[in-house]
Parts: sequence; structure tokens; C-alpha cells
Amino acid sequence: MIEDFIHRPVPLIIAEQAALCQVEKIINQCGKTLADYNLPVIELDFNLDNLENFNQNVQQSIDEANRMRPLLNVNQLNVCNAILAALNEQPSVENQHSRLFFMDGPAGSGKTFTYNYLIAETSSRGIKSATAAWTGIAATLLTNGSTLHGLFKLPVPILDNSTCNVTPNSIHGHFLSQVSLFLLDETSMIPKNALNAIDRLLKDVCNNNFPFGGKVILFGGDFRQILPVVKRGQPAEVVEACIKCSLHWQWVHKFKLTENMRVHDGEREFSNWLLRLGSGTVFVKEEDPFKGCIEIPHQCLIRENDSIVEKIFGDAEQDDYAKRVILTPTNVDSLSINEEVLQRLPGEVKTYLSADQVETDNLNERNNFPV
Repeated sequence: MIEDFIHRPVPLIIAEQAALCQVEKIINQCGKTLADYNLPVIELDFNLDNLENFNQNVQQSIDEANRMRPLLNVNQLNVCNAILAALNEQPSVENQHSRLFFMDGPAGSGKTFTYNYLIAETSSRGIKSATAAWTGIAATLLTNGSTLHGLFKLPVPILDNSTCNVTPNSIHGHFLSQVSLFLLDETSMIPKNALNAIDRLLKDVCNNNFPFGGKVILFGGDFRQILPVVKRGQPAEVVEACIKCSLHWQWVHKFKLTENMRVHDGEREFSNWLLRLGSGTVFVKEEDPFKGCIEIPHQCLIRENDSIVEKIFGDAEQDDYAKRVILTPTNVDSLSINEEVLQRLPGEVKTYLSADQVETDNLNERNNFPV
């Protein structure tokens, strides 16, 4: 009966579930269950309507891929062609080290657009992909994105011998084994211990000793930005924690996105200055009292007694507040700035407290909610 569903453009696991649902529907009329015939229990939250929804989603993916493909620039297209070519090859001894890719690009260079195009393109071809980022905020920009902790069930903290809370026979383990392409954003923040744990997990659930179980993986990020957080770590310790120091990095194929897709013409000078700053090529003063310092562009400065909140939000209408943001590296400053911004808004302030601990003695349950 499964052959009735396999011919449709759906993954094997969905075809299996659809066939089991059809069998269950028939034998239930006779008062029997799947277990009475030693058939596997339907493990997924699945019904036959899901199959029609899946076919509709495939058509949506085809339409989305067709819309996005002409918008790719040359560098983005090179990345996508390399990924799709790798997906067309079965993992083998010859190509086991040719399935890891890194897309290097500063903010605004089109990394997220490239991810989302690949998601649509692979979905239109019936290829399963999974997307994740190290932070939750970055994950919200990706189609069906999650955090790496959520996708791979990474433990907290992550040590050099840590393992993920997934077994090969579990539903989640089966899901990971069915994924052909992993898209992992904010790579600069991923510690190499996390990468090694993911490698061990995918080898385990896929029963395949090739790197990452033979899966195609596209990393993306900008190493000018935040590196892994090492508590009270010295610069050398932070660098050592980066995935660039992982043994896997030598096999990664690198691509660069250089065209900033978000910068307007009037902002290109500042954008280029930021790139030079991140690359360490901005002019550094050589004489005291400012030896080793850089000069900040005049337009980025405010006077000592001026309010940065007034500078950023002063002329904004209430509806435009969500389009403006102040970045700060410390919690103390963020609380102070948020309080000042809230005071400018009409209405009553309400405080909602979040949960910061899991109230359970079950270790497996705790691992599902890393906090």
C-alpha cells in the first residue's frame, strides 16, 4: 500500500505514516488496531489530511523558489549551485569531505535570503532541510528556524565530551536522519565543542561514520562579529573555542558574499568603514595619549550631556519606534535605556516575568529546556 503514496513528491517517512493511517482506518471498522497485527504504531501527529497539506506546501515552495531565484546575485548563486550539486551526490568515501560549506558575509550581504531560497528550492524537490541559528533572534529570520540547542538537543553547558540528548530510535533521531541539508547561521558564535557534539550525534542517528553522518551542511556568518562566549576567557581562549579551530574546518569549502543588499547609497561610506573596523584595517593612532585608539566618525558621536535615547527616538512617531534600535553590550545599560524609552511611550507599563528554571527532577526533561 505504501507504493500508493511513494509516487507522490513526499518523503518516505510521510508516505509510511499515510499508509499506516489508511490501514488503521480500514481495520478499525473491524474493531482491530495496528498492534493486533504487529504493525508499527503511528508515532507522528499525522492524519491523511496532512498529505494534502504537504502537496500544497510543495507547490508553495515551487512558487517561492521561482520568485526568489532571479533575485540571487552571482555570489549567492554560486553558493546555491554548490549546495544543490552536493545534494545530488550520495555520500561516499570520495566525497565525504566535500559536503561542508561556509558562506562568509557581513550583515546585509544576503545570507538569510540565500538560506530561505535554499529552503524553498529543496522543499520543491522533496528534499528535507532543517535550519537553525545559535541565537533565538537570528533563528526567527529563517523559514522554520530554531536554535541549535533545540534542533540538536545540545546540553548546557557544552563540554569537550558532551553528547546530545537524542537516540537513533527516537522520533527526533529519525527526523534528523531524514534531513539531507542543514543550514546553520551565526556560525561565529558556535563553540567547536558544540560542533563536535553535533558531528557525533549525526554519525550515531545516521549509522554513518562520514563527517556529520554524510549530511550536507551550510554554515554562515561573519567572524568580525561575536565569537563564542567563554566565561572570563582571555582572547586566546575565545579564539580557541571557535569552530575555525575544529578539525572539521579544514574540509569546509568557503564562499564570500561581498555585495551589501541593504545599504543605501548614502550609507555605503559608513558600511565600508565598519568592514574595515571588523577586519582590523582602520587607521590606529600611534602617538600618546591616544596610542592604539581609532577615530570614530563624527556623525556617530553625541555630546557627553546629550541623551542617546533622544538622539535615536526624539523625532520618531510611536508607530516608528519598532524601526529604531540602540545596541549596547551590557545588561545595565540596556535596562537603563529601555526604562528611558518606556517613559516616552503613553499608557501603563506592565511587567511580565519569565521563567528561568525548569521545575522537574527528570534530567531528560531538563535537557529539553536549556536555560
